[in-house]
Amino acid sequence: MTATALISDGAGLWDEVCQVVAASAKLPPPYPEGASLYDELGLESVHALTLLLALEERFAVTLDDQKFIKCTTVASLVDLVREARR
Repeated sequence: MTATALISDGAGLWDEVCQVVAASAKLPPPYPEGASLYDELGLESVHALTLLLALEERFAVTLDDQKFIKCTTVASLVDLVREARR
């Protein structure tokens, strides 16, 4: 069973994305919905590619690079993953 199959609702997706972000963030979850990935959670831009690849692997999706670059919050990452899963 894949990670995608294990996720059945928005809350599950939120938690899964937070786990992926936590691997690179300086702060552990829980994360506020509007928290900035870079300013508040301490992600460094040099880790963006690693985060992108980790999200793609975890959810078995291909994320649009241009849309990913515009994601600055966990909520925007969740929306991007949700969109890619459709």
